[in-house]
Amino acid sequence: MKSILVLALTLFFGSSALAKRKIIHFVTIEAPPFMSESLPDQGAGIFALKEIFKKMDYDLQVTFAPLPRSKAMALAKNEISGFLPSTEDDIESGFALSKIVFETPWVIVERKNHPIHWKTGKDLAKFKGGNVIGYSVRPDLKKIFDKEKITLETAPDDAHNLLKLANKRIDYVFIDASVFRYLVASDENLKKYADQLQINPKSVKTLGYGIAFKTDPQNQALMQEFNNKVNPAELTGYIETYLKNLNH
Repeated sequence: MKSILVLALTLFFGSSALAKRKIIHFVTIEAPPFMSESLPDQGAGIFALKEIFKKMDYDLQVTFAPLPRSKAMALAKNEISGFLPSTEDDIESGFALSKIVFETPWVIVERKNHPIHWKTGKDLAKFKGGNVIGYSVRPDLKKIFDKEKITLETAPDDAHNLLKLANKRIDYVFIDASVFRYLVASDENLKKYADQLQINPKSVKTLGYGIAFKTDPQNQALMQEFNNKVNPAELTGYIETYLKNLNH
């Protein structure tokens, strides 16, 4: 009888605790090793954010979608609070950017036998670049590209972009440095080109990432709570631990 009572109490309090946990939902993109449906815990960034939100009594859920659709999907569905990750250049009407919680270098990747020598964006005008559909081009570069009437060739994702570079269809690509290193080490189509591609020594920019919350009162209150409780150093630590374990 006593064991039945203990079991009943355990089930009651366990279900009560579960009922109290809130769900927060965002749209995200495929950008391994940070976000990916095929990786454990959906990637390093999602794992880290899950740990942060767990401490805030939220269960984080994400829906993966191509970048051009992610913002529209977030706005269209009431149950979605916004999209991630986001930089200040990604923010459009209907969204506000949270505190910056993670920084990573945004770089140019080139072929080793065809290095890109550049000091300013104007120097890139003579080369054919590649960019993923939906990735924001740094504002000062965009002004130059618009003035020089330069069109970046687009690709659906980073892996396709790098394949185009390796096959000499373009001269360089814009990409996150960690994403590049991960893809050439893990993507079966790119591994054979790993020794042919390199990061250009001149970094384009260090990007600061946060979460784009919708601007309605409820989601702005959630953003304020997130800003007050998130510790960027702690989140970075979770990401680094995940990546270290992933590489072993």
